[in-house]
Amino acid sequence: MVILYIQRMVRAGSLVAVSCTLAACATTVTKEGATPAETQRDIAECQYEAKRASPDNPLIAHGIAQDCLKLRGYGLR
Repeated sequence: MVILYIQRMVRAGSLVAVSCTLAACATTVTKEGATPAETQRDIAECQYEAKRASPDNPLIAHGIAQDCLKLRGYGLR
């Protein structure tokens, strides 16, 4: 019982660490001529598709979302 609790806590800690790592690596998304509303829509759509493609691995999903935005003509910094 205690071992299962510790395993859950370790997994939760790993998730927090990954979330913090992703948040620290904030990406600036730019596209000439795109309005802020268009940019937000494209970001949301790419994030949605990335989470569907890799629901269990946020690092892979992050890369998929970045690739999606690049294919839509965005520059990432």
